[in-house]
Amino acid sequence: MPSAALLSLGAAALSLCLSSPTAWSAQIIEEIVVTAQKREQLAQDVGISLTVFSAEQLRDLSFSNSEDVARHTPGLQASSFAGDPTVMLFAIRGVGQNDFADHHEGPTAIYVDGAYVSSLGAAGFHLFDLERVEVLRGPQGTLFGRNATGGLVHYLSARPTETAQGFVDFTVAEFDQLRFEGALSGPLSDNLRARLSVASNQYDGYLENRIGPDVHAADSLAGRLQFDMDVSENLRLHLKLHAARDDDVEGGGFDQRASIPGVDGLGEFLPADVNADLFGLGSCPGCDALGYRDTDGDPWAGDFDTPDDFDRDAYGGTLTLDWRADGITVVSITDFQDLEKTYGEDSDGSPNPLLRYATTQDSQQFS
Repeated sequence: MPSAALLSLGAAALSLCLSSPTAWSAQIIEEIVVTAQKREQLAQDVGISLTVFSAEQLRDLSFSNSEDVARHTPGLQASSFAGDPTVMLFAIRGVGQNDFADHHEGPTAIYVDGAYVSSLGAAGFHLFDLERVEVLRGPQGTLFGRNATGGLVHYLSARPTETAQGFVDFTVAEFDQLRFEGALSGPLSDNLRARLSVASNQYDGYLENRIGPDVHAADSLAGRLQFDMDVSENLRLHLKLHAARDDDVEGGGFDQRASIPGVDGLGEFLPADVNADLFGLGSCPGCDALGYRDTDGDPWAGDFDTPDDFDRDAYGGTLTLDWRADGITVVSITDFQDLEKTYGEDSDGSPNPLLRYATTQDSQQFS
């Protein structure tokens, strides 16, 4: 290659290098502040395997309930009993709770604004107006106490702001869904700020019931009121009041297939051409003992005889005192939660009254 061409190529490369800082700076990873070790730190400075979702990411990913974070978090699994938030089960790296009884606590902890949520019945809640969500993998008992063997999921609300601001968000979708989320925040005085957040979600049941109301519907309303006060130069007070309600919606619903005892003592599905009338009740091929068989092959439809219901009321408050002086920080978090819930479903998935599961919970927590 001629020397002139080499010089021209070298000058072009030097020009690109000298003009590249703007291009490189656009690729710098955004700094994310977390409180995984109960103090504000950059995420890359924390020696814990963690996943963090910012407020913008939560909106972009359309997270609407506490279970949704598992869709984009490595090592985290979340499942709700029968598809309803009556009991939410979280597991990190396989460490979780499989029993759906209301009185149990899980080995993967759930925290909201620094307060532990002990009840599995309170772990499935509406997500709205959050600052971020932190998922910490691995045992966290040193800083977060018991029941954090697998790790924890921490939901942190957006706090009151120094300037007036707010937003409103509407979603309209299939099954007559109407979802609303909004917040209003700003100063009330020189040393007092407030934030009001409200969310609701309603849609019809997406599991067809051929003999009654469709199931897996939603009718939820939640609200949060927060106050930030500068009590003195060193002391800040934060008070959060919250309430939520799921209003007697249709839940449950199972796709039914007849089964018989297998040779290993476990159940096995009954072939469509086999009549296993064990009780002499005049059953039919592929039918259960009472002569019912779901023939359409549609997993999104069934015949449910018993009215299902899910009704839950939850409220509480959290008081946080933050005192800082001479490089020392002392934080006190006091929390109260109250939960009342009823749930029932047609567990046999047939038009016959064979099995109905129902539970009631009335719990209070103070920490």
